[in-house]
Amino acid sequence: MPRPRKPVVEPSSSVRSRLIGLGGQRSDGSPDVRGIAARLGRSPRTVQRYLASGWLPDQAESHVSSLEAADARRPRWITSDEGPTARGLLGDRHSKMPAVQDVRGSLLTAYRRGDGSIDTRRAADELGRSQRTVQRWAKGESRPKIDAQELLRGKVRESLITTKRGSRLSHRGSSVKLTAMITVSGDTRRRTVGNGAAIKLSGADMDSIAQAYAAGGDSAASSALVKVVGKSSYMRGIVGGGAAGVAVSDVSEVQFT
Repeated sequence: MPRPRKPVVEPSSSVRSRLIGLGGQRSDGSPDVRGIAARLGRSPRTVQRYLASGWLPDQAESHVSSLEAADARRPRWITSDEGPTARGLLGDRHSKMPAVQDVRGSLLTAYRRGDGSIDTRRAADELGRSQRTVQRWAKGESRPKIDAQELLRGKVRESLITTKRGSRLSHRGSSVKLTAMITVSGDTRRRTVGNGAAIKLSGADMDSIAQAYAAGGDSAASSALVKVVGKSSYMRGIVGGGAAGVAVSDVSEVQFT
């Protein structure tokens, strides 16, 4: 007698969004598998199976539901502000950016000791919380309030931008190639500039962009970039002799070299 076949379960996109809601997503928009695994107490391979199939076994469904119910009583997560200017500034380091929901990963990025542990005392001092509170965050026993999430996110950005690459850009300056909405004499369209005529930014300009990113994320860095690129000394050769009537906005791609 043939074995009865298991019912076919259609993959559900909601499983992906639910798991991302619990464990976060990486800077490229993909699920943070390690963060989700840590939150669920499962292996990364198991989480990958959940994501690939689009459904959860009964026990996992019950566990996810209980975590979602607990999250509903906690402070909401802030929105990650990562985009093209941040990617250009950080280069390969941008892949190291932990998800907002990965509090332990964020603490390790900003406050890692030489032995790989979290310096909870320094974190507590800089974030204005008790050491015990920071330890509870690291263990996933509680969630930082919104103001503390913002502070921690700023420390993570500061840690990532304070690298050899960041120091070199701030010290020597950089050439930049960018794609954005650019208005020239009333003609507004998406353009790429920095190919034929290199846009040179000074070390002071790069430092102002890096500081804006550390303080306010990609949107602040993009605003600082638009401000310095819009200067006539950078746009004169690109628009054919003058920068009058030039405006830059909505940056979609940035390369610093």
